[in-house]
Amino acid sequence: MSFKIKINSLGPIRDSEIEFSPFMIFTGESNTGKSYSAFLVYYVLKMFIEGDNNLAYYFNEKYKLNFEDLKIKKQTHLYFDTKDF
Repeated sequence: MSFKIKINSLGPIRDSEIEFSPFMIFTGESNTGKSYSAFLVYYVLKMFIEGDNNLAYYFNEKYKLNFEDLKIKKQTHLYFDTKDF
């Protein structure tokens, strides 16, 4: 399964994409968005594991996404922008 998140604007991050893998390391200089990226990955994975939390509810209401359906798809893209929150 290929799973990617496209980030248009989140903290210092602009026009970026994160592709999930079983083991991920975020490296780079200070103030480049590593913590934002790590938190985003953590909460997206938590949403998939727990299934029924506020973030899952938000995406279900805003984008009509059913996360049980997303779990079985082979490729999924989610788009985040700070103006959505």
